[in-house]
Amino acid sequence: MPIQKGVSEIRAFNRFYTNVISILDQSVLKSGYSLAEARILYEISQQKPCSARQVMDSLTIDEGYLSRILSKLGANGLIRKVRSSTDKRQYQLELTNMGEDEVKRLDGISSEHTEKLVENLSESQISELTGSMNRIKDVLSSYPNKPKLEEIEIRTAYKSGDPGYMIYMHGLFYQFGSFFEAYVAETLADFYKTFDPEKERVWIAEYRGKMIGTIVLKNTDGMAQLRYFLIDPEFRGIGLGKKLMDQFMAFMKDAGYTTSFLLTEKQLETAVELYKRYGYQYVSSSTTDFDLVEMRYELKLLQ
Repeated sequence: MPIQKGVSEIRAFNRFYTNVISILDQSVLKSGYSLAEARILYEISQQKPCSARQVMDSLTIDEGYLSRILSKLGANGLIRKVRSSTDKRQYQLELTNMGEDEVKRLDGISSEHTEKLVENLSESQISELTGSMNRIKDVLSSYPNKPKLEEIEIRTAYKSGDPGYMIYMHGLFYQFGSFFEAYVAETLADFYKTFDPEKERVWIAEYRGKMIGTIVLKNTDGMAQLRYFLIDPEFRGIGLGKKLMDQFMAFMKDAGYTTSFLLTEKQLETAVELYKRYGYQYVSSSTTDFDLVEMRYELKLLQ
């Protein structure tokens, strides 16, 4: 996407986001508090103990503006200052009982209006919306820390759009050309048309609703063919490949297979090393119709 077009689309989204915020900021949905006041109350309720400096840093708010709001909230009996237990020269902020009640009330108002915003959306649209929101946050923060393996969900149930997104991922991450993508599309279509749940399985790894990894066991002439093994580069190096392979191997044994094979491209050296660790051995090589060197590896399970 050209930079100028990308900037224009981000500006358009920013205008939409600003409109949503302006709706929410109508005295925080007629609660009697401004958005800044409500956010400060919430921040104090979450951070215990809490200093004015912590609130200012968390919300990136001007010191003078914060001071005025804190004075107002204190005068209304919602917050109070208490001397720090570790440094008698310092004061901490905390909610009064009235303040706690107001935070609960504001939380209820927020939940009610959020439900109204999405009440006409389907379950899949809500999942897409939350996934997109998390994706925006992750992209803008550039994944400062790799997600943890336990944060990734692996499912085997089919969801609409799975084959299309698998094709998209192969084209995006492998960059082998349009003929390769067409090949993936054709073979995936054939696989799903004849899918046998007793002998075949698809594993989809998801992070915050987004597909980030796949592996497939296809029954090919009585052998367990390992196919479509792919992981988003941003999620490599955390053990996800091993976890997918472990589940593949466990199902293969439970389904009664004695032999497995896979076809992989010569350039995918990291994947080849993983296959070897599970006992797959090189058998032969050939050149595909789209000029890739395809290597065959086989595995015989011990009886």
